[in-house]
Amino acid sequence: MSAFDKFKKLNVAHQKTEEAVYSIVAQEMEEGVRHNGRWLKALEQAEGSKEKQIAKYIKLSVEALKDEISIQSKSAGPHNSISYGRDIEEFVAMLNSNVPVVIIEDYFYGMNSQDIKSFINLYDGYNNYPIHILVKKSQIALAQWLLEAGANPILKNYWGYTALDIAELNHDKDAVSLLQRYSA
Repeated sequence: MSAFDKFKKLNVAHQKTEEAVYSIVAQEMEEGVRHNGRWLKALEQAEGSKEKQIAKYIKLSVEALKDEISIQSKSAGPHNSISYGRDIEEFVAMLNSNVPVVIIEDYFYGMNSQDIKSFINLYDGYNNYPIHILVKKSQIALAQWLLEAGANPILKNYWGYTALDIAELNHDKDAVSLLQRYSA
């Protein structure tokens, strides 16, 4: 791999991390999670402007998460980093090629269950989560494996759909039944 290719891959990874961090902040805000100290600091930086306070709060929250990620990555050894060198786009490509469950299990060999759960709840470059992709493709066995491994069935993709919404739109009774069991 050339230096340019490595740089390009790192740049894409950085962009995806950045998007994931903003997604986490958005999800926290949507769920009503507010860090009071950060909220007050944002108000101070916004010089009392409520409109600017939200933007400042988002910026402070993103910076805090990036700092957390940096601290964790520095303290993590090669076998306890979150993705163990795995790439969400590579994983999504596997899902799109209809691989059997055993291949997916092999892909995660050596990862602990919490890291697998974190990884399978990342979204791809098209802002879909793996569970959305599998439901859309009606891959029930893989979808069940993901759910058993900790995939969050109520995550919303870029368009605001949960995996259950997609299953219902596709009139996929098996997927609806499966997702309802894990959404309760």
